[in-house]
Amino acid sequence: MTDKPLTIAELERWIEDRLQAAGTPGAAVILERRGEPLLARGFGYRDVAAGLAADVDTVFGSGSVTKSVTALAILLLEEDGRLSTDDAVVAHLPQLRLPGDDAAAITLHHLLTHTSGLPPLPSRHYAWLSQDNLEPSERKALEQLPPRSPIRSFAELIDFLGERRFTRHAPAGAQFSYSNEGYNLLGAVVERVSGQPLATFVRDRILAPCGMSRSSLDLRFTLSLDNVTTLYVTENGETRPSANWFDPACWIAAGGLRTTAADLARFFRMLAQDGALGGVRIASPQSVRKMTTGYAPTHDGGAYGYGLSVSSLAGHALAHHGGGHKGVSSMGGFDAGEDLVCVVLTNLAGAPAPAIWAACVRTALGLPVGPLAPPAQPITLPLETLRSFCGAYRSGEGANFTVTVDAAGAAFVSMGELTAPAHPTAEDAIAFTAPGGRQTLRFLRLGAGPAITHAFHGGRLIKRRAAAPTR
Repeated sequence: MTDKPLTIAELERWIEDRLQAAGTPGAAVILERRGEPLLARGFGYRDVAAGLAADVDTVFGSGSVTKSVTALAILLLEEDGRLSTDDAVVAHLPQLRLPGDDAAAITLHHLLTHTSGLPPLPSRHYAWLSQDNLEPSERKALEQLPPRSPIRSFAELIDFLGERRFTRHAPAGAQFSYSNEGYNLLGAVVERVSGQPLATFVRDRILAPCGMSRSSLDLRFTLSLDNVTTLYVTENGETRPSANWFDPACWIAAGGLRTTAADLARFFRMLAQDGALGGVRIASPQSVRKMTTGYAPTHDGGAYGYGLSVSSLAGHALAHHGGGHKGVSSMGGFDAGEDLVCVVLTNLAGAPAPAIWAACVRTALGLPVGPLAPPAQPITLPLETLRSFCGAYRSGEGANFTVTVDAAGAAFVSMGELTAPAHPTAEDAIAFTAPGGRQTLRFLRLGAGPAITHAFHGGRLIKRRAAAPTR
């Protein structure tokens, strides 16, 4: 890859190559400055078998990009004077109970910034179990869960949190750790305070005013439209279509927005323009400032605001969010200073949406293609330090990896069928290469003693469950 910025034509070819290398059936990309498109097109297919091409009006899933919409919904209720982000969550969800009876310490601000102290939990799996249209392979995988009834609503999610035995990894406000449960609780708050279903409130107060006519949290609406993507999954090295969407009712606040590249670009354009679009005021500048303020350091050089990650690139302030689950890999965001907006939507989990988004933004800023943050360089650590990282790390949400060090002092990370060599990049971090690219584990001591207690990976604090033997 050249060290010079790409032209738009070169960028398009680069995107095509990356999508093809990842086996991604289809995607849509919009890159615009001051509302004028630099790049706006579909790539590949929304339906491979039918030969139907993807375009910027194709409806895709957006995954956790939804959190930006949910955060704005909370802020609009704050603008209405109906709540404050400083409110305790139990002020609006009095039935919420947590182990240790310390739910009262958690505020809406803590949920918005992923600093509630909630660990990664298995509620996603029990929520997915609520769907009646699961494929046989999906149902078989979920049958491995400890028996429990499915979670079918926000109220049942709250009940699940009350009955689940877990330990919060830190007091509220102390540590960032990405929590889907937290954002679904915010969805419950929107419904309780507004008196409307979340999908209705979001439609009336955000999507319709932004002109996002092909976007919704309601899957029934999505499936009534034309030009909706087929979802694709990869199994045993082969990519195949799947008929059902991930759509638990209690999960829409964290990841339920189905949208188009054209629609989602309007949402981020509105935020880039301090909450107004086409002469219509959707949100106040103060609400946008809250969304784009980096309150919570994320252990990877960035910070989290309200429903948006914030980072710096060559002196430019970026606000963005990615998303991914079955049949979805996405990323969207903006640089308000340059009035620059970029959206990438795909129809395959694990597709390189973040890398494409970074390449688009860097090209628009006159920078060569590369990641948002340069990779840390390898360093040397004492063998004793490396061995202190060793252990088996597990979370209820599904993270499962082991760190080991062999007799020669070489470190390895094992995840599923992958065992990869790892190299220290900081006094508390190691990096390794997985099929999706370079990944980093950062190790923390959150307990009273000197031992490592957690590893930060995938935005989450993953608890160390057991020491690992030397290889």
